[in-house]
Amino acid sequence: MGAAVALLAAAALAAPAQATPIKGTCVFTGDAKVTDKDNTAYGMKLSGGRGSYRFSGTVSCTVMVKGAPAVVILDFVSEGHYHNLLCGTGNVVSQTNTLEWVVADTARKGSEFWAGLLAGLDFSAQFVGTKGIFFINQADSFPLIKANNVGTLFPDDKGTPVADHDIAGTISLEPPLQKPPLLLGPLDNCAKAFFVHAAFKVDL
Repeated sequence: MGAAVALLAAAALAAPAQATPIKGTCVFTGDAKVTDKDNTAYGMKLSGGRGSYRFSGTVSCTVMVKGAPAVVILDFVSEGHYHNLLCGTGNVVSQTNTLEWVVADTARKGSEFWAGLLAGLDFSAQFVGTKGIFFINQADSFPLIKANNVGTLFPDDKGTPVADHDIAGTISLEPPLQKPPLLLGPLDNCAKAFFVHAAFKVDL
């Protein structure tokens, strides 16, 4: 679904190695525009269908570095695809995650580090009635709740299950903060955009 699209705020990764552990909690928020794959007049249909999303938002983290609290705030864009069962019920899988701006970085890791972190991010979300669970695929970076074989819930565009993901937190879809025209479409259109909110833990 249009999310996270989520997300994300979260990460796993091909980022440079670091000697100092970073642990903490993160929240990401933003609007995700969704587009039906077969008919671009739709964002997401009321029932069925699949398509793409483009999420633009901010992830904010409070982490501990060398025993001291630090704040990291990043603006980023995430793109991927969704599979819809009913409006607000389905799943989403990220494909690319791109850093746009480092708003704050008291951890002093630098933009190159955070860009690599986001670029390596691979996440999914499973929604039921606009509320869902946020998954990340790096168990060693996010050793939270092991969820074996949940990857079968998240097929790619060809219907092939993706790699197993691990539960990292929660995610929700709400009416978008953008202007009302984004919601317009055919009568059986669910929405063309969602406001996405996710909260999760990190252990890097």
